[in-house]
Amino acid sequence: MNNKLNYCDMKKIFLLVILFPLVMSCAKSNKYYQLDNEIKLYVKDESNEDLLNPDSDFSFSIVSEDIEIESYGNNGNGSSPSKKLDFTYEYMAPTSFFIRKQDDGRFAMSVFISPHFVNSNLIINWNNGLPADTISGKIILENDVIKCKEYYLNGSLIGRGKERVIEIKKTFVN
Repeated sequence: MNNKLNYCDMKKIFLLVILFPLVMSCAKSNKYYQLDNEIKLYVKDESNEDLLNPDSDFSFSIVSEDIEIESYGNNGNGSSPSKKLDFTYEYMAPTSFFIRKQDDGRFAMSVFISPHFVNSNLIINWNNGLPADTISGKIILENDVIKCKEYYLNGSLIGRGKERVIEIKKTFVN
């Protein structure tokens, strides 16, 4: 019986030593979670003028550079929906927003409820003499999606479900 390993046997052992850890590392699947936390805001005055339209002939419009957003929340007696999840912070931060023209010609402001709190809140400071508004959401983890289940404007329930749209009507006081 020959106790020496030949070249072919050594190649097989070498490949096994190299490939085994590689295969085992691939076996661990990093679970990724989808974030579904956007809320669209349409802001108009009492005569239905679009206050987010930068090209409006209307004498008053909201300037995006003036807007400031504060974010806060709590988890009640539960834990954070994003606790123990292995995801990177490649999402829109709760203090971020953008305004863009929609397919129907209106302008909408997209805000993002924090995925870190069950009860998540945004205070939108318009900083132009208009009173601030509070947007709130109930965040849940369901089927690998962290999503906003319910959403509120200034404490009043606006809706539930995927299509999260809030129309804010502003009144000017002279």
